Amino acid sequence: MRVEHIRRHVGSCSAALPEWAAGKFTDSQAAVMRAIGIEMLNKRGVCALRLEVIADAAGVSVGTARDALNIADTIGLVTAGHLRGFYDIRNHSPEWLAALRERIEWSEQLEEAQAPPKSAKRRMGEIAENILNTDAARLPRRGNGRVQVAELARQVRIQMAAEGEPPPLGMIDRYIRTYVRQWEEHRPGKFRFSAARDPGKDAGKGDTS
Repeated sequence: MRVEHIRRHVGSCSAALPEWAAGKFTDSQAAVMRAIGIEMLNKRGVCALRLEVIADAAGVSVGTARDALNIADTIGLVTAGHLRGFYDIRNHSPEWLAALRERIEWSEQLEEAQAPPKSAKRRMGEIAENILNTDAARLPRRGNGRVQVAELARQVRIQMAAEGEPPPLGMIDRYIRTYVRQWEEHRPGKFRFSAARDPGKDAGKGDTS
């Protein structure tokens, strides 16, 4: 599925929604609009993806993605139609995409300057592994049964905050995606982290599953 370029940014910045629209969405729904907006920035204001792909890129359920899209269509942020099984979503707010582009560029510059040391990356992975191996059944799941990475990232950040100053939530989200993907492939008891491996090298590559 074509979500790699969306995932590269989806956890690193806000949805940058206009003030008149921001209050209409929950955090999870805003993540959906962020994913849609990123695709629009790459496709000249158009997002033509299946709803399942949008939900997967945003790390939410299909139902949440549908609700977000319905709200956005109702308030006039976008127009949404169906085209051969795809949602044909078109932007109606140039100010939104301009703000989102600016936010993405700012986030990239900030994260490059604040990239965590290898020890922090390993700690993110250790905490994520522990949660997955001991409490995965309680983590929210998407429609396809896969773990919602955004919720796992929040739990990892809470534990890291108890140990000191935690990295930004978006940074944790990005770094643990590789761990989650491998855990889901092998399940507890089979997958173990390698201390020599740096998850940051793979985290930005996206999931092609």
